[in-house]
Amino acid sequence: MFEAVINSIDAINDLRDDVSDHRIVIRLLRESSLFTGDDADSQSLPAVCGFEIVDDGIGFTEENFDAFNEADTQVKADRGGKGVGRFLWLKAFDRAEIKSCYHSDGQLMERSFKFTLGTPDGIGDHQHGRAGDADAEPLTRVRLLDFKEEYKQAVPRKAETIAQRIVEHCIEHFILGAMPRVQLVDETTDETIDLDVVYDDLVAGTEIEDVELRHQQFHVIHLTLNASSDLKHRICYCANRRVVTAETIATGIPNLPPNLVSAETGDAIVYAAYVTAGYLDDHVNQERTSFDTIPADTPSLEDLLTWSEIQEGVLGLSRRFLEPHTRQVKAEKEERIREYVSHEAPQYRYILKHHPEKLERIPADASGGALDTALHELQRESEDSLREEAHSLLGSVLSETAGEPTEEQLQEFSRFWEEYNEAGKAALAKYIVQRKLTLTLLQNSLERRESGKYPLEDVVHQMIFPMRSTSDELTYEQHNLWIIDERLAYHYYLASDTELRTMAPLESEDKSRPDLVVFFDRPIAVVEGEAPYSSGIVVFEFKRPMRKDYGADDNPIDQVLGYVQKIRESKAETPSGRQISIPDATPFYCYVVADLTENLKRRAARHGLIETPDGYGFFGYVKGLEAYIEVIGFDKLVRDARRRNRILFDKLKLPPALPENSGDDSLE
Repeated sequence: MFEAVINSIDAINDLRDDVSDHRIVIRLLRESSLFTGDDADSQSLPAVCGFEIVDDGIGFTEENFDAFNEADTQVKADRGGKGVGRFLWLKAFDRAEIKSCYHSDGQLMERSFKFTLGTPDGIGDHQHGRAGDADAEPLTRVRLLDFKEEYKQAVPRKAETIAQRIVEHCIEHFILGAMPRVQLVDETTDETIDLDVVYDDLVAGTEIEDVELRHQQFHVIHLTLNASSDLKHRICYCANRRVVTAETIATGIPNLPPNLVSAETGDAIVYAAYVTAGYLDDHVNQERTSFDTIPADTPSLEDLLTWSEIQEGVLGLSRRFLEPHTRQVKAEKEERIREYVSHEAPQYRYILKHHPEKLERIPADASGGALDTALHELQRESEDSLREEAHSLLGSVLSETAGEPTEEQLQEFSRFWEEYNEAGKAALAKYIVQRKLTLTLLQNSLERRESGKYPLEDVVHQMIFPMRSTSDELTYEQHNLWIIDERLAYHYYLASDTELRTMAPLESEDKSRPDLVVFFDRPIAVVEGEAPYSSGIVVFEFKRPMRKDYGADDNPIDQVLGYVQKIRESKAETPSGRQISIPDATPFYCYVVADLTENLKRRAARHGLIETPDGYGFFGYVKGLEAYIEVIGFDKLVRDARRRNRILFDKLKLPPALPENSGDDSLE
């Protein structure tokens, strides 16, 4: 249909008259003329099954009809015509019916024919002669009929949307004053749409500028269009006064929101650029669907201007044109990033300091998780770059074979070292933020749920060390033993909720499953030839928050002491497989982590444990088992971890790790 409309525009321009004295009428042909809906937006609108395009241009003269019959005709070569546009009709429609009245040698002639794939040359029922109707006027009517299903389903049903598409496709003709009066008629909804009105309503502003790219001149028309639901910022590349390809602007122009605001009216607008050039005219394919002969981004042997160079050149003009719209968005986005980094993600501070230009790549509307993802990607990219630069410096400045460094090299090294240190601080900051978040989550996990119940001990257990796993399977970053004691990070072997008989350092058949067992291997005195012995074993037991029903068989104090007995009775082995015994002097440290309910306090007293000065735990020593035992309340566990880490949080200016209503205002 676009091709037929362009042909009608050319036919009117061929008259060499004032185009404003002529008109084109486009009628929508629908599957059914029955329309029961009251609203033209209704889904009950029948589908468009064809178009009728009528113009009062020069018509199908002998010359034009011969050109129509000739493939690859050059009749319209000076206007970019490829001689194949009519074949697109039969790609989307089964047939086209043409009737044309035109002047020839002072007489009104009439020609009609059908264009289909059913005849050798595509022309059928051709009739030609003098117009028999005395009232006949010079008019050409092209009817595109029997829309093929795959194309019909993709066509908008609203006349208003189709009118807008026609304006967009022919916008150069409007801009250049070469557009006749065009009306779109939908008899089903009794609508007649004037495309001049659509153009005036659509275009809010126009500005034209030129740019030279590798000695090739490009003409760029900047338009601001009144926004509608289906309009997006885009750049349209044209050839021979037709739009060939349109690219939506996604990342090429930083800080560009989906809709702009008109400074004059305050209305929402979108941006569109239309690019023309003789270079584009020369490199468009016959169907005017792409620029096949322009190299993408690799210079050719002929050193042709590449498509990426064209895109970047046009984008540069678009960025400058849109700068008044993006300036405020950029300022607001950067302030939002600074707030986020300052209060929630200090690990990205060095990005703001050393690479503020990279913030341009973050989408204007990024927030929350999307913002963190974008900053993390910039951080990863910067760290990769630093590693590459470090290797380069090792070779050029710091190697043994390098001579005395120049002043420029020293300055470069100083800059690199400053950023390298900042990156290291960022990694530490990220880890500290993770600790703060972990403590907050742990505190929340201890609270009563809406059901009135408290979470199972597995929840707390999983946060401190993943269940049914060992230290051989996890990295330092995958557990949070620091919540209990920083020293636990330097263990020889650790097993979480696994049977004693499966623990690598032990030789035991016992199926008991302590919550957490930690083996330390710090030799104190080693005789040559003897294997080192373990210098300490830690056993943990976690209980459900606010549990009150401890019985004789499941009270945690007896449980941990039972584990000590079973471990002492087992045998240990070195990493090489040599069996050794756990010396009687090996100390055991037993920790019970649970809320100090009255039930648990009574059992601690029966074992002779002493209440801690802060009243949030018990401790004592069990002779015979050589075991130190401590009962730690959940509140104490979180509070102590928070105290130990507070200096780190304060240095990063992070808010407290616990909610303000935690009941421990003295620590705030």
